[in-house]
Amino acid sequence: MTIAGPTPAWQITPTPGYQLNSVAISADGATLLTGTSIESESSDSFGIYCYSIGSNSVGQQLWSDPLGKTAHDGVFWVALSADGKWAAAGGSYGTGAGGFVRLYNVAAGPSSKQEFATTDRVNEIEMSADGSLVVACYASQLDCYVRRGSRYALGGSQLFSGCYARSCGLNPDSGLIVVGGDVDSGMSDGVSDRMRDGVSDRMRDGVSSDAESLANSAAAAGPGFGAVLGWDGTSLTVLSSLSTVQGVRRIVISGAFVAASTRGGAVSLWCTVIGPVWQLAWTMSP
Repeated sequence: MTIAGPTPAWQITPTPGYQLNSVAISADGATLLTGTSIESESSDSFGIYCYSIGSNSVGQQLWSDPLGKTAHDGVFWVALSADGKWAAAGGSYGTGAGGFVRLYNVAAGPSSKQEFATTDRVNEIEMSADGSLVVACYASQLDCYVRRGSRYALGGSQLFSGCYARSCGLNPDSGLIVVGGDVDSGMSDGVSDRMRDGVSDRMRDGVSSDAESLANSAAAAGPGFGAVLGWDGTSLTVLSSLSTVQGVRRIVISGAFVAASTRGGAVSLWCTVIGPVWQLAWTMSP
């Protein structure tokens, strides 16, 4: 049975044939940010796109910023401050070329761009409501960027050895940050944690059905990790470690609660009432 939903107020396709892996919107719905990509493929046309609601209530492009060279995967994640004044994007240039974090003043557009290099594809990037704090995760690392005035700088990094950081989030009211992903399973056949995404999602060429089956089963069977970190304005501190039976796909924090979804279809919730100790409240498999 198909249930008809409301008709969109407007709809735009930045580049026909490309996917939009992530989208962000301001609190008032007046500003929207996205970026183009093709999982496990290369293109010289990937870019970041910012839209606003025009006087006719139709989305109009404010600006776009191409990656500027042939890239693999392209723009994987975007974030926007609640007031729509600050924007962030992360993604990948490709194997051997590393990833990127791009930060913008929305009103100024590409002329305000600051770019920071990462060693691998940025899997998720999140921004505080006022745009003063940005967190991004990739490979085994979490980076924290701080805005002072109109310019951003790398404020701190945290390495999680033996893990693959897939998701992150922040609670600016408390200064707490979360990160989660997979514990390295020590695969010896050349199918890495980074490769699993491409195999399971949409790798088309050069991967046999046996390799795909191996990658998917290994990813599903491997344990997951999570961590709660504190940010005091100058440095990151790991406050608590979280563990899951299978790899974490997404992790979020709100107040005294942290929730994570896993590859195996489970959802876990942790909470804290007193101090920095986070306890597992429940795990469910819908």
